[in-house]
Amino acid sequence: MKKIISLLLIIVAIASCKKTKETVDEFTQFDLSYTTNFTVPASGATINVPADFITPDIPTNTSSSYPNNKTAVSLIDEVKLTKFNVSADTSNFDYLKSLSIFIQASGLPEVQIATNTMVPTGVTNFDMALNDVNIKDYLSKSNFKLRMNVTIDGAITTDQKMKLNQTMHVVAKLLK
Repeated sequence: MKKIISLLLIIVAIASCKKTKETVDEFTQFDLSYTTNFTVPASGATINVPADFITPDIPTNTSSSYPNNKTAVSLIDEVKLTKFNVSADTSNFDYLKSLSIFIQASGLPEVQIATNTMVPTGVTNFDMALNDVNIKDYLSKSNFKLRMNVTIDGAITTDQKMKLNQTMHVVAKLLK
């Protein structure tokens, strides 16, 4: 009797592993990377007063990247930021006190995606603290924009160039 029960438990375990593998095989996960160059103008901000700057349109390129990953916009379950790095082109970020970043797209409400309330001095790049938000709807559009809310902590005598590097993790169902 013990052998029969053991055999039945093994069969159930094997069947559940097969079902789990089938479920996992129906999904795909991949990363999308975006890089945006941006300039904070020398005369565009007052010290200790927040100022807003908006990037030009950033193409999502999802019409090619989703099919390349065997999925489609309609099959996306989740898109979340996994990394958002800000780097300086030629100088450090001593002029920057804080930075908050919002994503915008046509027909969608603006959502805060990252923030850094205390930018360290003497650095030429830093990572943003990420908000846990699903931005799949923004990546279903042909492009999006980023609004940066910055607080300047020092005088800016020349334009300050930044590079915004974002990595977004996509979880989707596979095309059948």
